[in-house]
Parts: sequence; structure tokens; C-alpha cells
Amino acid sequence: MVRLPNSFSILITKYVVYNATGQKTGGIFVRIFVRYRTRREVSRVKIKVIKRYNDLALKAIQEEGTELDVSEQRAKYLVSQGMAEIVKEEPAKAAKAKTEGKEQ
Repeated sequence: MVRLPNSFSILITKYVVYNATGQKTGGIFVRIFVRYRTRREVSRVKIKVIKRYNDLALKAIQEEGTELDVSEQRAKYLVSQGMAEIVKEEPAKAAKAKTEGKEQ
């Protein structure tokens, strides 16, 4: 038995063929597929909308003052376009949120 990493999958197909004389022949066909991750682990960032815009990714109009949780790449793009600013979470607030989550 061959052990493959999680990113691979195997398809084994048994086939039977009859040749011109009517003899039965066949074999096994093995395919190995590489599975690409469809969802990458992406760091998330909170942003605050500073200018009203139509968000094509979320298919909604984002009003000024709305806070969104987006990928780091999208956050950089929205900041460069002047539509949003990155919200910095205070360390004390973050630590408090972690302890509250453990108590529940």
C-alpha cells in the first residue's frame, strides 16, 4: 500500500476489453489527482467604510461607517481606493474578547 499526502487522491478503474478473436483481456488503470486547495487560509482584517460605494464582491451598497471583515488583500485595495480605513483593535480589548470567549 502506498500512502499519499492529503493533497492527492487516487481513482482506480478496472476495465475489460474483448479483442477481435473474442478473447477477454483487461487490466487496471490508476489515476493520481492532485487536489488544489480551493480555500486558502487568508488573514482577515476589519475595515471601516469612509466613503459610500457599491461593493461588487458583496453585491451591496456599503454605507459610510459600516464595519466589515475582509481579507488582507481586499482591505489594502479598498484603502488604496480611498473607500475604507483599517480598524486597529486595541490589545486590551482583544485580550478581553479572548477571555470572554473562554468563559462561555
